[in-house]
Amino acid sequence: MELIKRLSIVLLSLLSIISCSKVKKINSWQEMNLKGRVKSIKEIAYDLARDSKSIEKGELFSTSKFLFNEEGNFIEKALYDARDTLVFQHYYKSNKGLIIECVSEQIDRGRFKYVFRYDTQGAIQACLVYNSKGLLSFRIQCKGDDNGRPIEQIKYDANDKLIDRVKIVYDKDGHMIEKALLAPDNSLELKFLYEYDNKGNLIKEEKSNSENRIIASHSYQHKFDQKGNWLQKIEYTNSIPRRIYTREIEYYE
Repeated sequence: MELIKRLSIVLLSLLSIISCSKVKKINSWQEMNLKGRVKSIKEIAYDLARDSKSIEKGELFSTSKFLFNEEGNFIEKALYDARDTLVFQHYYKSNKGLIIECVSEQIDRGRFKYVFRYDTQGAIQACLVYNSKGLLSFRIQCKGDDNGRPIEQIKYDANDKLIDRVKIVYDKDGHMIEKALLAPDNSLELKFLYEYDNKGNLIKEEKSNSENRIIASHSYQHKFDQKGNWLQKIEYTNSIPRRIYTREIEYYE
């Protein structure tokens, strides 16, 4: 169930991942706050060891794999569960430095295709989502700020009925610091707050319900390689250590 929730988060984040500036295109390296010419990442998540007095790796929880082209955009992304069963796999197609299509193979949900549309300056305008039969499933219209970053994502079904909308706030460095999920009547359903360190790494996120009550709080501690990319991350839930993530990073020469 938790991995399925992670899939939902990934799908909600797709438009943020391919967002770009009218002044400078933002690629997947920058969206993931990666330094250097990263070719691939293998990210392994472990639950904490039981009955351990220190923070140590326990049972395998999941494995994520990321593959980038030399322009810094995603080529492929995949998530596997603890039994090495594929949960989802995304295949990306780029043109002139912009991601224009993503084909998503999802466990128990089938195949979806995301088609991204931009304006003449390279700012995201819309995302059309098609099901395995090639029929429109839903679409997302984007409104951007002066830098071309999406600040509102409005979701409609195939019959143009409003499903929900997402509003996004950024800090002066372009990091997303707030995301609100709103119902069709514009009432708040969920709100997410994000904090970053001085290197742009996410160090805290909070999830609140419609009553603005915090229902989940996560914080992170990192260890970095010589290029400044994290190789180990410890996740805390409500200040209690919960999971350890490790990375193997391959760079282009």
